[in-house]
Amino acid sequence: MNKGIVIAGNLIVDHVKMCDNYPAPGMLTNIRETSNCIGGCAGNTAADIAIIDPEINVAVIGNVGADADGEFVKNTLTNLGIDISCVKTLDGVDTSFTDVMSDMSSNERTFFQARGANALFCPDDLEIEFLNADIFHIGYALLLDEFDKPDDEYGTVMARTLAEVSKRGIKTSIDVVSEASDRFTKVVLPCLPHCDYLIFNEVEASMVTGLSVRDENGDISQSAMKSVIAELFEKGVRE
Repeated sequence: MNKGIVIAGNLIVDHVKMCDNYPAPGMLTNIRETSNCIGGCAGNTAADIAIIDPEINVAVIGNVGADADGEFVKNTLTNLGIDISCVKTLDGVDTSFTDVMSDMSSNERTFFQARGANALFCPDDLEIEFLNADIFHIGYALLLDEFDKPDDEYGTVMARTLAEVSKRGIKTSIDVVSEASDRFTKVVLPCLPHCDYLIFNEVEASMVTGLSVRDENGDISQSAMKSVIAELFEKGVRE
């Protein structure tokens, strides 16, 4: 691998609040600690790869706002040696952020997400004809409004995008968010035939295949996992 990896999609700042507990409606809790960190598929994946192996060429494509969060995202990535030349800074729109409320009594977290500049990220921002990479990774499906839209030929705009990238001889990879909805078959399923690598957890795998990976006791079933993986290959995942 010498061209490296291009990662497109969500650029987010996570505003983490460590709270005594998660309050009932109308009640108060104490915030004990606060911190900020980069989030989103493009931000997290690029940062992780750069930390794991600084020799891999990593570039990011996405949108941020002209605000402090946007500068935080760009500075974090730049300091890791990541190419941000295709990260656009948009005036008049906030950088996407997530308020992460972390309950210190239970270690459970609740997420409040603002789409911000990510909602405006679209295929034109990719300039596919100029992509030069070994792998093109995009995410998150179900959280990129313009890419989740329907497409008459391919099913979704993201599926069309993956097909066009594949035609350039670039491996394709997608990541997905977990949500309680019926959108998986509409948004994710059309992408699979144009996807070399699929990043999924057990919840998402079940949602897109309709097969449970857990047994009657709620435990992960190894045999069910194999069935789900086989079904994903049947639905088009290439590698």
